[in-house]
Amino acid sequence: MKKSKNKGEWSELYALLKIIDDKNLYAGDENFNRLLDVFYPVLEVFNGNSLNFTRYQLDVNNQVVKIYIGTSSD
Repeated sequence: MKKSKNKGEWSELYALLKIIDDKNLYAGDENFNRLLDVFYPVLEVFNGNSLNFTRYQLDVNNQVVKIYIGTSSD
């Protein structure tokens, strides 16, 4: 049986890739307007726990995202 993703799951993937591509996660005000002077630099995104995780790491030199899937954070 073929697994499929719903719209929410695809939206999460798009948001993840967009944040990594922008290299910054911007803060927003109470009206959801982006505050250009308040941001957090993004070098990697970690999902999961120390037993089962996926790590998306930005390689700024080669402009690629390396994906690590593992069973420990070492």
